[in-house]
Amino acid sequence: MKKKGCVCAHSDPMRASPPYQNVKVSWRRLSDGVWDTFVECMTSLEPLELMVKDKRRAWKAHKKDIERQVGELQEQISRLLQKRRQYSWQQAEGIITTEELKVADRQLKAEERGESLR
Repeated sequence: MKKKGCVCAHSDPMRASPPYQNVKVSWRRLSDGVWDTFVECMTSLEPLELMVKDKRRAWKAHKKDIERQVGELQEQISRLLQKRRQYSWQQAEGIITTEELKVADRQLKAEERGESLR
């Protein structure tokens, strides 16, 4: 009985006439080839280098985003400190009362927390 695509003696052109068109590959030879390919892929530096480059590129983008956020927060802190000094000066000069200074201070604290005072 002939089986197309089988791995048998009919694959050997020295034994069969006419031989099957498929090639006889032993399991040991196949597993060795697969193992060698696996080891080559695992030990090759090119994929590892590409992965490291991608990670570094992502890290730089993330770092840039964090630096932008830090800059915005520093500007916000500077603005709030300026307001606090201005209110303190206005209270010292008698432009606003102590009660108005307390209200302004509560508003500034709410802004620091990112809340809006109603």
